[in-house]
Amino acid sequence: MIILIAIALIIAMACRSLVHTLLHRCNQLELMNMYHNIKTNFIFIIFLLLFSTVSFSQVKVNGITSPSKVVGITSPSSIIGITIANDIILWEADNLVSKVFVVDSIQPTGGSLAAGDASVPDANLEDPAMNALFTLMENRGENIYNIVGSDDVVVIKCAFQWDYRNNTSTDRIKGFVWKILNHPDGFTGEILVGDNTQWRSLGTICNNSEDTDQDILDVINTFSAKGYPVYKFEWMNIIETFVDEYSSADYNDGYIWEDATKISYPKFQTGGGTYVSMRYGVWDEVGEVYDADKLCIINFPVLKSHGAGWGGATIGLKNWMGMLSVGSAAAHYGSENDMHFTYLFTSFALVSKVMNVTYPDLTIVDATWSNPEQNQSQVWTWVGKLLASTDPAAVSWYGAKHLLTPIAWYPTATNPDYVGGRYNLNINYWTTALQDLGNTCTIDSTEISVYSTISP
Repeated sequence: MIILIAIALIIAMACRSLVHTLLHRCNQLELMNMYHNIKTNFIFIIFLLLFSTVSFSQVKVNGITSPSKVVGITSPSSIIGITIANDIILWEADNLVSKVFVVDSIQPTGGSLAAGDASVPDANLEDPAMNALFTLMENRGENIYNIVGSDDVVVIKCAFQWDYRNNTSTDRIKGFVWKILNHPDGFTGEILVGDNTQWRSLGTICNNSEDTDQDILDVINTFSAKGYPVYKFEWMNIIETFVDEYSSADYNDGYIWEDATKISYPKFQTGGGTYVSMRYGVWDEVGEVYDADKLCIINFPVLKSHGAGWGGATIGLKNWMGMLSVGSAAAHYGSENDMHFTYLFTSFALVSKVMNVTYPDLTIVDATWSNPEQNQSQVWTWVGKLLASTDPAAVSWYGAKHLLTPIAWYPTATNPDYVGGRYNLNINYWTTALQDLGNTCTIDSTEISVYSTISP
């Protein structure tokens, strides 16, 4: 076995040398992708060899014989069953806190919305992956239509700061919007789609979709042109505007800023004329009261790395950096560097403090493609999955552990269980803070059940 590993390492190093030599003569991006695909496949082959050779202690759990240690699951006595199928690791926990749902494959959508107008056929609004997610969750006791009310103001906070496949798939978004518009009780609310992109406007020339010309503005404009209450929001435009709440008779769009806690969050008027506080809910200007139940917040990131020295991974928790204001960073945090490494990526856990007052009702993770290197480079790997959970910590842990880390360039930085790694530190900071603030969430595999469209 040692000889096999040595041979594999020698070949991998030779591949690396060859690629770096060719980089000076050929398309760098294509070759770098080729190299990392070779490396990933080699690692997987060696893992299979090890798995078939090493003698694992076997444990009988509810009639299922499973290895006593499977990819970081070390307490099978509290696991009902472990299944490994189609590269997805599934299990049920008897000490259940949270559920994670995995759509195991991404099928072609109905068609493109790049035209951005009413000429687009309704068939193009369909996304089979999103349909599968709704069915899977309903079959496992988490009906999305019980999460999203028929008259809710639905705010879908995506990831659009970068371009290409570093953004949330517009195919997955259109599919979710279409499912909500077809609410079984009849949808009479509003759907808002957008992000706090900090310094760039929504819409790019090359997008994370089957038709790369289909950007998020095309999706929003298509639904709007068809007469549906779907609007965009761009919090970038208000990150330097600091206001008071509606209850203080301030009807201006902007950010609420709390100097003592460093918590910030947006309030704004929707395209349909509704006043929304992301902390307190929908504002009734006649009765002068908030209705928290009418606001449904959807957290919709894309699965990707965030560099070896930064966040480690960008998934459900890290995506909430786009909820807070980065405006006036010097005045509010000392500097942008302090914002990141004093307040965000430390035990101060500002991400969690903001999430605590703007907690998402559902987190959906687009794992169609994933950037294995960092948050903005033009390198992607096909993963072909879609995840969801009402627990942003659990789905972040699962995505990082079982989908991102196996393909990551810096796996110790993305692995949530690698002690001392960037994401290990951050996800523990953030999850502990959320729990201390009274939220039900977990990154303990013995408290998470994972279900899939291929679950037995």
